[in-house]
Amino acid sequence: MAKTVDETISEDILGRLKKVVLHFERREELRRELKKYQLGDYTPNATKGKEVTSLAGKIQTTESSILFELVHLLDNVKTYYKHNGLSESEFSIIERFRPYRVASNFVNVQKHGTRGRGKTSSRTDFYSLISKRSKEADAKISDQIVDIQSMINFDGTVWEVMDVADSLVRLWELFLRHHTNINLTEFVTRMQRLMPPGLRRFSMALSDIPKELADHAKKFDQERKTLNL
Repeated sequence: MAKTVDETISEDILGRLKKVVLHFERREELRRELKKYQLGDYTPNATKGKEVTSLAGKIQTTESSILFELVHLLDNVKTYYKHNGLSESEFSIIERFRPYRVASNFVNVQKHGTRGRGKTSSRTDFYSLISKRSKEADAKISDQIVDIQSMINFDGTVWEVMDVADSLVRLWELFLRHHTNINLTEFVTRMQRLMPPGLRRFSMALSDIPKELADHAKKFDQERKTLNL
């Protein structure tokens, strides 16, 4: 029996969500591989430096893929709304949500390049290296690496990539659950195993970012905006 247009559109949304899950799962696989290394392995001339750098690159690529799917999910939802004769004003909350704006700009710049001429161009200018240690202890080169996370520079402010991704997953789940008739059971079940148990993956907040790094973020942002492209 042929599928209805509504079924096809709903399947497109679920297919996009499945890709999100697969990318989250891939990132978690790569993150677990990092546990084989110590902070000292991610230093210049370290014997295992190339291995850690390669893993970091794969994680960054996977993070970009996660944001790509979460941003372009909006295209699928707009199609769903148009087909069902629903008001598009309902999903304007998505476009106004700041993590979405950060992710959307980042994805656009990844595809089309730096914009220049006063326009915002989000880039991953920094990376956060997370190690396993006690709260009281200072970091040591023998500490185990538990994650490497890209940090997006959006308009001179720094955003953790996976914090943006986690926020969008929560937002999309709420929106699709309350504003569509799509069955999200599989998506929610699989994502619950991948999402952080608390509000954030790590304890670092934007207020914890060193002033020097914050100053560099503003500097890099202004340099891109002054480009005559």
